[in-house]
Amino acid sequence: MLKKSDWTSFADYKINLVYNLKKYLFLFKEQLLLNLEIIAKFYILNTDSLYEIIFPLYPNEGRPAKLQPEIFRSFVLMSSLGIHSIDKWVDILKSNPFYAFLIGTSPDKIPELGNHYDFINRLWGEKPRKLLDARNSLRNPYNKPDKPKGKNQKAPPRNPGVVGRLVDFLDKGKKFNRTPDRVLRKLFDKMALIPSMNAGLICESNSLSVSGDGTCVVSGGSSYGSKICDCKSKGIYNCSCKRKFSDPDARWGWDSYHERYFFGYHAYILSSYNKKLKLDLPLYFSLNQGSRHDSAALIFALNDFNNTVPLSSIDNLILDSAHDNYPTYNFLAKYSINAIIALNKTPRGNQKYDTLEINPHGIPICKKNCKMTFWGHCKSRHRLKWRCPLATGKISSCDLISSCSPSSYGRTFYTKTKDNPRLFTVIPRGSDEWKALFKRRSSAERVNVRLLNHYKLEQHRSLSKKVWSFWTMIHSINIHLDAHVKHLNIDVDFIENLIFEKYIAIAA
Repeated sequence: MLKKSDWTSFADYKINLVYNLKKYLFLFKEQLLLNLEIIAKFYILNTDSLYEIIFPLYPNEGRPAKLQPEIFRSFVLMSSLGIHSIDKWVDILKSNPFYAFLIGTSPDKIPELGNHYDFINRLWGEKPRKLLDARNSLRNPYNKPDKPKGKNQKAPPRNPGVVGRLVDFLDKGKKFNRTPDRVLRKLFDKMALIPSMNAGLICESNSLSVSGDGTCVVSGGSSYGSKICDCKSKGIYNCSCKRKFSDPDARWGWDSYHERYFFGYHAYILSSYNKKLKLDLPLYFSLNQGSRHDSAALIFALNDFNNTVPLSSIDNLILDSAHDNYPTYNFLAKYSINAIIALNKTPRGNQKYDTLEINPHGIPICKKNCKMTFWGHCKSRHRLKWRCPLATGKISSCDLISSCSPSSYGRTFYTKTKDNPRLFTVIPRGSDEWKALFKRRSSAERVNVRLLNHYKLEQHRSLSKKVWSFWTMIHSINIHLDAHVKHLNIDVDFIENLIFEKYIAIAA
């Protein structure tokens, strides 16, 4: 059970933190100076909302669970310090009073190893017994996906047309089954996403542009599994008999960046970039099987993200060519989201539209074989306006002007988005605005790099989706805390203000 009386409020935690910083200033001076940013992160990490999230996860009777906000801070501190073994981390906490005070407790009251693992299990929406049963169950060896033909190309979806079926499923008013990581995302929303939105770190000039991308997470489990058959004794070493897998949710996938197969998970991240503050922040995360395609992962991501941030509030969604399919364009159009999606490299050639040719980028080609000039978007009629390149000064002469249009305004042509949402995007492909927005797609890649390289997600070497998802959530919260510290420009003066009781306007 969980008692409110055993819960240390955020206000009390800050008072105790400042008290211990003062009391042990000279004893911990070197550590204090080396961990200024971490101290600042904990001073602004409000854990009060944690209680309402985890309270329903505990029974109404039994031994009270204590030090829950302290355990949560323990994981955040562990992530900040780049430590990836909970066993080693608990030993470090017990031997380092500075870290103990930083998470809000004393060296003699450090949460034990079992308390840390119990906290992870509580947040996962499945009973631990289910994972144990999955590990003991027998499964056929997993097959690798088809290798793409081109260089740096993503593997094609295993189930062609899956995106269309997912979109149709949602259009009928149905909902996806509740996933076991829903509490983790709720915790991330309360502790990181919503505070960052309230602080103005995400939306820029009341406009929200979101980037989406997937990244590969290599599992710590074996891709071959454990054989229980006697084929080896018979001289058969490459049998297809069923076997046990230590990480039963992991699957084979194709890493298009390194051009190799991997066994593990496909992490899908939605992120935003604040150009003014130069901040890349994750907005949503999910861990999927390694075989899931980016285009399918996006639909699940948008469905979940809509529970926190209405999709109608998104102005632009910026994606790579793996998402270039008609169901995605149609789905985004229903929420009036501008689709900034790169075209895949499959040659499609020019198309005939009314009386003019349309190039593969959706731009009309006039009779002189020149690109027509984009002249704005007519919102009321959902169409794009194009004008004669001669009349707009794009070319100096044209010998077909007499047979094309007698007007000095030049020939005018319209393309309707509903006719081909892939080519006739609201923001025309190749325009300066489209190019400027598409540059922001690298935001998702930078967030992925921070998770994998800065916080070294893969070094946890976990054997379950539960733990992978948990650490993705913790690292994502830390990325938001880093942004708050950068935005608030916290430095040595901040610590001096804490210790010497000067006026502090931050995190009041």
